Amino acid sequence: MSRRDLSLAPPGWTKALWLDCDILVLKDLSTLWDHETGGWPLLAVRDLVVPSLGSLYGVSAWRELGLDPALPHFNAGVMLLDLGRWRVDHIGERAVEYLRQHGDRVYFFDQEALNAVLAGELDRRWNQIASMAGQPFLDASHLDPEVYRQVVANPFLMHYSGSLKPWKCHGLAGYCKPWYELLDRTAWAGWRPPITLRSIALGLYSTKLRRWLYPLEVWYITLIRGGAV
Repeated sequence: MSRRDLSLAPPGWTKALWLDCDILVLKDLSTLWDHETGGWPLLAVRDLVVPSLGSLYGVSAWRELGLDPALPHFNAGVMLLDLGRWRVDHIGERAVEYLRQHGDRVYFFDQEALNAVLAGELDRRWNQIASMAGQPFLDASHLDPEVYRQVVANPFLMHYSGSLKPWKCHGLAGYCKPWYELLDRTAWAGWRPPITLRSIALGLYSTKLRRWLYPLEVWYITLIRGGAV
């Protein structure tokens, strides 16, 4: 069930927890499940890479919508959903309408559409962007230093968003190690990505080159997504 198909949930459901499939769970999820939503249709974590609605890859139509560009922009990989509020506020329909009107400028698709409609914040440790947290090239100035230290050192969920995933890269970037450690406690113990030119290149980039070439990465992603801003 995709994020925009939550209307398909049985009418009796009042709550749901959305986790992307590339997430490593490090804390008992009941703690997150029991969190009060405070009247918000959903709670999520402010994105480490795209912190504000007006940021590059944020909400492209923030001006037309009259939104404050400094408002937090959340990552939709982890969401605690109040399905009652979701239905009453017609969140799915409003998000789809945003995509109909502005889809040619959208970068992160349903994530941008949801950010254009609503926002409510969780503890940032519930969605650590694994390949970015603690990296020297990441501008984390929007976070309190102690909050950022906790995100890096004590994440509740590690989100392997983007292309540099442990199951794609040959070579152990530091953020991949928790995933391999957990894997080695399962029936797939010892498995590692096949050695290919692509997996070697991704591993080399993630461990050696990214700190220097990250601006080119941003430029390339913008280019292949049609320059959405």
